[in-house]
Amino acid sequence: MQKRLLYIVALVLTGITNGAFVYGQSSTLDKLQGKTWASPARSDQTYWEDQYTRDTQKSTRFVDGRADIVRDTPFYLSDELVLEFDDTKIGTAANGKYIILKGDPGVDFEGGFRATATPLRIMKLDDAELQVKSLFGSITTYRVREAFTLRYVLNNTPTVYSFSPSKKTGFLEGYDNYPVNSTSIQDKLYTDVQLRLSTDNRSAARGKFLRRLALSNGYSIIVVTFGDLTQNRTDVLCMVDQNGNCRSTLECWVTVNGMTVKSYTVTGGEVYIRQVVPGAGTPSPLRFEDVTSFSGILETSLYNITNGSFVRNASYSLSQNPYTRTFTREKLSDPDVDVINY
Repeated sequence: MQKRLLYIVALVLTGITNGAFVYGQSSTLDKLQGKTWASPARSDQTYWEDQYTRDTQKSTRFVDGRADIVRDTPFYLSDELVLEFDDTKIGTAANGKYIILKGDPGVDFEGGFRATATPLRIMKLDDAELQVKSLFGSITTYRVREAFTLRYVLNNTPTVYSFSPSKKTGFLEGYDNYPVNSTSIQDKLYTDVQLRLSTDNRSAARGKFLRRLALSNGYSIIVVTFGDLTQNRTDVLCMVDQNGNCRSTLECWVTVNGMTVKSYTVTGGEVYIRQVVPGAGTPSPLRFEDVTSFSGILETSLYNITNGSFVRNASYSLSQNPYTRTFTREKLSDPDVDVINY
Protein backbone atom coordinates (compact mmCIF):
# COMPACT_ATOMS: atom_id res chain seq x y z
CA MET A 1 0.00 0.00 0.00
CA GLN A 2 2.83 2.36 0.87
CA LYS A 3 4.58 1.62 -2.43
CA ARG A 4 1.35 2.31 -4.35
CA LEU A 5 0.84 5.62 -2.54
CA LEU A 6 4.39 6.67 -3.36
CA TYR A 7 3.78 5.71 -7.01
CA ILE A 8 0.62 7.86 -7.17
CA VAL A 9 2.43 10.80 -5.55
CA ALA A 10 5.23 10.41 -8.10
CA LEU A 11 2.73 10.48 -10.97
CA VAL A 12 1.10 13.63 -9.61
CA LEU A 13 4.44 15.37 -9.18
CA THR A 14 5.49 14.32 -12.68
CA GLY A 15 2.27 15.75 -14.11
CA ILE A 16 2.79 19.02 -12.27
CA THR A 17 6.38 19.24 -13.47
CA ASN A 18 5.45 18.49 -17.08
CA GLY A 19 2.60 20.98 -16.94
CA ALA A 20 4.91 23.65 -15.57
CA PHE A 21 7.40 22.92 -18.35
CA VAL A 22 4.74 23.31 -21.06
CA TYR A 23 3.39 26.43 -19.42
CA GLY A 24 6.88 27.94 -19.28
CA GLN A 25 7.49 27.48 -23.00
CA SER A 26 6.95 30.47 -25.28
CA SER A 27 3.69 30.30 -27.18
CA THR A 28 3.24 31.25 -30.82
CA LEU A 29 1.70 34.51 -29.70
CA ASP A 30 4.59 35.25 -27.35
CA LYS A 31 7.09 34.77 -30.16
CA LEU A 32 5.15 37.06 -32.51
CA GLN A 33 4.78 39.93 -30.04
CA GLY A 34 7.32 42.53 -29.00
CA LYS A 35 9.25 42.50 -32.28
CA THR A 36 9.30 44.32 -35.59
CA TRP A 37 9.18 41.77 -38.40
CA ALA A 38 10.81 43.19 -41.53
CA SER A 39 10.21 41.69 -44.95
CA PRO A 40 12.85 41.79 -47.71
CA ALA A 41 12.79 44.72 -50.12
CA ARG A 42 11.12 43.93 -53.40
CA SER A 43 12.19 44.90 -56.92
CA ASP A 44 10.34 48.23 -56.62
CA GLN A 45 12.17 48.95 -53.32
CA THR A 46 9.04 48.55 -51.21
CA TYR A 47 8.95 46.38 -48.13
CA TRP A 48 6.83 45.70 -45.08
CA GLU A 49 7.23 45.75 -41.34
CA ASP A 50 4.71 43.93 -39.17
CA GLN A 51 4.08 44.18 -35.44
CA TYR A 52 1.70 41.92 -33.52
CA THR A 53 -0.39 42.42 -30.40
CA ARG A 54 -2.69 39.73 -29.02
CA ASP A 55 -5.37 40.55 -31.55
CA THR A 56 -4.00 42.94 -34.20
CA GLN A 57 -1.33 42.92 -36.87
CA LYS A 58 0.00 46.43 -37.55
CA SER A 59 1.50 46.40 -41.03
CA THR A 60 3.52 49.33 -42.39
CA ARG A 61 4.33 49.46 -46.07
CA PHE A 62 7.32 51.61 -47.03
CA VAL A 63 7.29 53.00 -50.56
CA ASP A 64 10.13 55.25 -51.68
CA GLY A 65 8.94 58.78 -52.39
CA ARG A 66 5.49 58.21 -50.89
CA ALA A 67 3.92 58.37 -47.47
CA ASP A 68 4.00 55.21 -45.38
CA ILE A 69 0.91 53.02 -45.66
CA VAL A 70 -0.16 51.77 -42.22
CA ARG A 71 -2.89 49.22 -41.69
CA ASP A 72 -4.24 47.50 -38.55
CA THR A 73 -5.75 44.08 -39.22
CA PRO A 74 -7.50 41.81 -36.68
CA PHE A 75 -6.17 38.24 -36.54
CA TYR A 76 -6.25 35.04 -34.53
CA LEU A 77 -4.27 31.80 -34.45
CA SER A 78 -5.65 28.50 -35.65
CA ASP A 79 -4.47 24.93 -36.17
CA GLU A 80 -6.84 24.66 -39.15
CA LEU A 81 -6.89 26.41 -42.50
CA VAL A 82 -9.64 29.03 -42.34
CA LEU A 83 -11.19 31.00 -45.22
CA GLU A 84 -14.09 32.57 -43.32
CA PHE A 85 -13.01 34.95 -40.58
CA ASP A 86 -14.61 34.41 -37.16
CA ASP A 87 -14.53 37.60 -35.05
CA THR A 88 -15.33 35.64 -31.88
CA LYS A 89 -11.93 33.89 -32.06
CA ILE A 90 -9.83 37.06 -32.03
CA GLY A 91 -7.28 36.87 -29.22
CA THR A 92 -8.55 33.52 -27.89
CA ALA A 93 -5.69 31.20 -28.93
CA ALA A 94 -2.05 31.44 -27.87
CA ASN A 95 -0.86 28.81 -30.34
CA GLY A 96 -1.63 27.79 -33.88
CA LYS A 97 -0.23 26.66 -37.21
CA TYR A 98 -1.92 29.49 -39.10
CA ILE A 99 -2.15 33.26 -38.71
CA ILE A 100 -5.70 34.06 -39.75
CA LEU A 101 -5.99 37.67 -40.89
CA LYS A 102 -9.27 39.42 -41.48
CA GLY A 103 -9.05 39.95 -45.21
CA ASP A 104 -10.70 42.04 -47.85
CA PRO A 105 -13.36 39.83 -49.38
CA GLY A 106 -11.75 39.65 -52.79
CA VAL A 107 -10.81 36.01 -53.40
CA ASP A 108 -13.52 34.10 -55.27
CA PHE A 109 -13.83 30.32 -55.26
CA GLU A 110 -16.05 27.90 -57.12
CA GLY A 111 -19.72 28.10 -56.30
CA GLY A 112 -19.62 31.84 -55.64
CA PHE A 113 -17.87 31.51 -52.28
CA ARG A 114 -15.80 34.58 -51.37
CA ALA A 115 -13.10 34.33 -48.69
CA THR A 116 -13.20 36.76 -45.77
CA ALA A 117 -9.95 35.55 -44.20
CA THR A 118 -6.33 35.57 -45.33
CA PRO A 119 -4.60 32.51 -43.87
CA LEU A 120 -0.80 32.42 -43.51
CA ARG A 121 0.75 29.03 -42.78
CA ILE A 122 3.58 29.41 -40.27
CA MET A 123 6.55 27.51 -41.74
CA LYS A 124 9.13 28.77 -39.24
CA LEU A 125 8.98 30.93 -36.13
CA ASP A 126 11.77 31.64 -33.67
CA ASP A 127 13.24 34.68 -31.94
CA ALA A 128 14.84 35.96 -35.17
CA GLU A 129 12.85 34.70 -38.14
CA LEU A 130 9.24 34.24 -39.25
CA GLN A 131 8.49 32.39 -42.47
CA VAL A 132 4.93 32.21 -43.75
CA LYS A 133 3.28 30.59 -46.76
CA SER A 134 0.29 32.17 -48.45
CA LEU A 135 -2.82 30.36 -49.60
CA PHE A 136 -1.41 30.34 -53.13
CA GLY A 137 1.98 28.92 -52.20
CA SER A 138 4.27 31.97 -52.08
CA ILE A 139 6.68 32.04 -49.12
CA THR A 140 7.83 35.23 -47.40
CA THR A 141 10.58 35.36 -44.79
CA TYR A 142 10.47 38.11 -42.15
CA ARG A 143 13.36 38.85 -39.84
CA VAL A 144 13.45 40.76 -36.60
CA ARG A 145 14.55 44.30 -37.44
CA GLU A 146 15.99 44.83 -33.97
CA ALA A 147 18.63 42.18 -34.76
CA PHE A 148 20.11 44.06 -37.71
CA THR A 149 22.46 46.26 -35.75
CA LEU A 150 25.79 47.52 -37.05
CA ARG A 151 27.39 44.75 -35.03
CA TYR A 152 25.34 42.22 -36.99
CA VAL A 153 26.43 43.87 -40.25
CA LEU A 154 30.02 43.82 -39.05
CA ASN A 155 29.89 40.08 -38.42
CA ASN A 156 27.86 39.01 -41.44
CA THR A 157 28.74 41.22 -44.40
CA PRO A 158 31.55 40.20 -46.79
CA THR A 159 34.65 42.40 -46.66
CA VAL A 160 36.00 44.44 -49.56
CA TYR A 161 38.91 46.88 -49.59
CA SER A 162 37.76 49.47 -52.13
CA PHE A 163 34.36 50.59 -53.34
CA SER A 164 33.21 52.93 -56.10
CA PRO A 165 29.44 52.78 -56.62
CA SER A 166 27.59 54.11 -59.64
CA LYS A 167 24.05 55.13 -60.50
CA LYS A 168 23.21 51.62 -61.65
CA THR A 169 25.28 49.39 -59.38
CA GLY A 170 26.24 49.32 -55.75
CA PHE A 171 23.82 47.14 -53.85
CA LEU A 172 25.27 43.91 -52.53
CA GLU A 173 23.04 41.06 -53.67
CA GLY A 174 21.53 39.21 -50.74
CA TYR A 175 22.59 41.77 -48.15
CA ASP A 176 20.36 44.72 -49.03
CA ASN A 177 17.04 43.09 -48.22
CA TYR A 178 16.65 44.12 -44.60
CA PRO A 179 17.02 47.56 -43.03
CA VAL A 180 19.82 48.37 -40.63
CA ASN A 181 18.56 49.14 -37.14
CA SER A 182 20.70 52.05 -35.91
CA THR A 183 19.50 55.36 -34.53
CA SER A 184 23.00 56.82 -34.97
CA ILE A 185 22.67 57.08 -38.76
CA GLN A 186 20.81 60.14 -40.00
CA ASP A 187 19.04 59.85 -43.33
CA LYS A 188 18.56 63.28 -44.86
CA LEU A 189 16.18 63.80 -47.75
CA TYR A 190 17.28 67.00 -49.47
CA THR A 191 15.00 69.38 -51.30
CA ASP A 192 17.53 71.75 -52.94
CA VAL A 193 20.57 71.27 -55.16
CA GLN A 194 22.73 73.29 -52.74
CA LEU A 195 22.04 70.53 -50.16
CA ARG A 196 21.13 73.00 -47.44
CA LEU A 197 17.47 72.21 -46.93
CA SER A 198 16.55 68.75 -45.74
CA THR A 199 14.02 66.74 -43.83
CA ASP A 200 14.84 63.97 -41.40
CA ASN A 201 13.52 60.70 -42.78
CA ARG A 202 14.68 58.54 -39.87
CA SER A 203 11.27 57.57 -38.52
CA ALA A 204 11.38 54.15 -40.20
CA ALA A 205 15.15 53.50 -40.02
CA ARG A 206 15.13 52.13 -43.54
CA GLY A 207 18.85 52.17 -44.31
CA LYS A 208 20.13 49.00 -45.96
CA PHE A 209 23.73 47.89 -45.77
CA LEU A 210 25.88 47.71 -48.89
CA ARG A 211 29.46 46.88 -48.05
CA ARG A 212 31.92 46.43 -45.23
CA LEU A 213 35.40 47.81 -45.80
CA ALA A 214 38.04 46.61 -43.34
CA LEU A 215 40.69 49.10 -42.24
CA SER A 216 44.16 48.38 -40.91
CA ASN A 217 43.48 50.16 -37.59
CA GLY A 218 40.82 47.69 -36.45
CA TYR A 219 37.89 49.83 -37.59
CA SER A 220 35.55 49.07 -40.46
CA ILE A 221 33.58 51.32 -42.78
CA ILE A 222 30.00 50.16 -43.18
CA VAL A 223 28.31 51.59 -46.27
CA VAL A 224 24.59 52.15 -45.57
CA THR A 225 22.15 53.34 -48.20
CA PHE A 226 18.68 54.84 -47.89
CA GLY A 227 16.11 54.77 -50.69
CA ASP A 228 16.80 53.17 -54.06
CA LEU A 229 19.52 53.19 -56.68
CA THR A 230 18.32 55.71 -59.23
CA GLN A 231 15.49 57.91 -57.88
CA ASN A 232 15.98 58.93 -54.26
CA ARG A 233 19.12 57.73 -52.58
CA THR A 234 21.43 58.77 -49.75
CA ASP A 235 24.55 56.79 -48.87
CA VAL A 236 26.15 57.20 -45.46
CA LEU A 237 29.57 55.86 -44.44
CA CYS A 238 29.71 54.62 -40.85
CA MET A 239 32.99 54.24 -38.97
CA VAL A 240 32.39 51.20 -36.77
CA ASP A 241 34.68 49.81 -34.09
CA GLN A 242 35.18 46.12 -33.34
CA ASN A 243 32.23 46.11 -30.93
CA GLY A 244 29.82 47.45 -33.53
CA ASN A 245 29.68 51.01 -32.17
CA CYS A 246 29.26 53.79 -34.73
CA ARG A 247 32.02 56.32 -34.04
CA SER A 248 31.58 58.68 -37.00
CA THR A 249 29.38 59.11 -40.07
CA LEU A 250 29.92 60.76 -43.45
CA GLU A 251 27.26 61.47 -46.05
CA CYS A 252 28.71 60.60 -49.43
CA TRP A 253 25.99 60.10 -52.06
CA VAL A 254 22.85 62.12 -52.84
CA THR A 255 20.26 61.41 -55.53
CA VAL A 256 16.93 63.26 -55.51
CA ASN A 257 14.24 62.95 -58.17
CA GLY A 258 16.69 60.90 -60.20
CA MET A 259 19.37 63.61 -60.20
CA THR A 260 22.69 62.64 -58.63
CA VAL A 261 24.69 65.56 -57.25
CA LYS A 262 27.12 63.76 -54.92
CA SER A 263 29.12 60.53 -55.29
CA TYR A 264 32.16 58.87 -53.74
CA THR A 265 35.00 56.36 -53.88
CA VAL A 266 36.54 54.54 -50.93
CA THR A 267 40.03 53.16 -51.44
CA GLY A 268 42.99 52.46 -49.17
CA GLY A 269 41.26 53.97 -46.16
CA GLU A 270 40.66 57.28 -47.98
CA VAL A 271 37.30 58.66 -49.06
CA TYR A 272 36.98 60.86 -52.15
CA ILE A 273 33.70 62.74 -52.48
CA ARG A 274 32.65 64.59 -55.62
CA GLN A 275 29.83 67.09 -55.40
CA VAL A 276 28.08 69.36 -57.85
CA VAL A 277 28.32 72.93 -56.50
CA PRO A 278 26.05 75.54 -58.13
CA GLY A 279 27.65 78.89 -58.99
CA ALA A 280 27.08 82.11 -57.07
CA GLY A 281 24.49 83.29 -59.60
CA THR A 282 22.26 80.25 -59.12
CA PRO A 283 18.99 80.94 -57.27
CA SER A 284 19.20 79.71 -53.71
CA PRO A 285 17.56 77.48 -52.83
CA LEU A 286 17.30 75.77 -56.22
CA ARG A 287 14.78 73.02 -55.60
CA PHE A 288 15.23 69.76 -57.42
CA GLU A 289 11.78 69.91 -58.98
CA ASP A 290 12.63 73.29 -60.55
CA VAL A 291 15.95 72.30 -62.11
CA THR A 292 16.38 72.66 -65.86
CA SER A 293 20.04 73.71 -66.00
CA PHE A 294 22.52 75.73 -63.97
CA SER A 295 26.22 76.63 -63.97
CA GLY A 296 28.65 75.36 -61.38
CA ILE A 297 31.73 73.31 -60.61
CA LEU A 298 32.46 69.72 -59.68
CA GLU A 299 34.25 69.83 -56.34
CA THR A 300 36.35 66.91 -55.07
CA SER A 301 37.17 66.48 -51.40
CA LEU A 302 39.40 64.01 -49.59
CA TYR A 303 38.58 62.61 -46.16
CA ASN A 304 41.21 60.79 -44.13
CA ILE A 305 40.52 58.45 -41.24
CA THR A 306 41.95 59.73 -37.97
CA ASN A 307 41.30 58.16 -34.56
CA GLY A 308 38.16 56.45 -35.79
CA SER A 309 36.71 59.57 -37.44
CA PHE A 310 36.33 60.97 -40.94
CA VAL A 311 38.45 64.14 -41.15
CA ARG A 312 38.46 66.39 -44.19
CA ASN A 313 41.91 67.03 -45.64
CA ALA A 314 41.93 70.82 -45.99
CA SER A 315 45.09 70.84 -48.12
CA TYR A 316 43.61 68.56 -50.78
CA SER A 317 41.42 69.82 -53.60
CA LEU A 318 40.98 69.13 -57.27
CA SER A 319 38.94 72.34 -57.47
CA GLN A 320 41.74 74.85 -56.91
CA ASN A 321 41.51 75.78 -60.60
CA PRO A 322 38.01 74.58 -61.39
CA TYR A 323 36.26 75.33 -64.60
CA THR A 324 32.61 76.24 -64.76
CA ARG A 325 30.31 73.93 -66.67
CA THR A 326 26.61 73.66 -67.30
CA PHE A 327 24.72 70.96 -65.43
CA THR A 328 21.38 69.87 -66.88
CA ARG A 329 18.56 67.76 -65.48
CA GLU A 330 19.06 65.28 -68.32
CA LYS A 331 22.78 64.78 -67.61
CA LEU A 332 22.38 64.56 -63.85
CA SER A 333 19.57 62.03 -64.33
CA ASP A 334 21.37 59.92 -66.96
CA PRO A 335 22.13 56.52 -65.34
CA ASP A 336 25.03 56.02 -67.78
CA VAL A 337 26.74 59.27 -66.75
CA ASP A 338 28.32 59.05 -63.31
CA VAL A 339 28.92 62.31 -61.45
CA ILE A 340 32.51 61.11 -60.96
CA ASN A 341 33.09 61.29 -64.70
CA TYR A 342 30.77 64.22 -65.55
